[in-house]
Amino acid sequence: YTGDIAELHGYKFGPLDYRSARFSTEVLNGDYQGCPCVLNCDDDVPFSRIMEPKHLHNPSNKKTVVTMEYPEKWEPGKEKYRPLRLKKSLERFSLYRGLSCPYIVCGRLGDFQDYSQAQAIEMALKIAKSLR
Repeated sequence: YTGDIAELHGYKFGPLDYRSARFSTEVLNGDYQGCPCVLNCDDDVPFSRIMEPKHLHNPSNKKTVVTMEYPEKWEPGKEKYRPLRLKKSLERFSLYRGLSCPYIVCGRLGDFQDYSQAQAIEMALKIAKSLR
């Protein structure tokens, strides 16, 4: 199970905290940033990440597509993008992890952990190997 562990258990101890996101995409001429992804941590930059996927495929294209990711407060009905590992949520997560469950619970929402793509693949391979 790779969904929200709190949802799996019917929010018995309450919801966990997440951040959501909204995306804005533009088609532009030329090259925008020279690489596939730039993370922004500056307070004066409104978006947290900007992606230009042409640098993963064919950087010689005359046009480019850039997508900006803007962080938003999560609320029910929105996508859960990033776990917010606040003290109260970590305490709740610990309670959920302690409940018996017939599933293997893993992934970003199941582990309440923000994984990189490489970490997620490594975890999936480790779990698959343990099931042999």
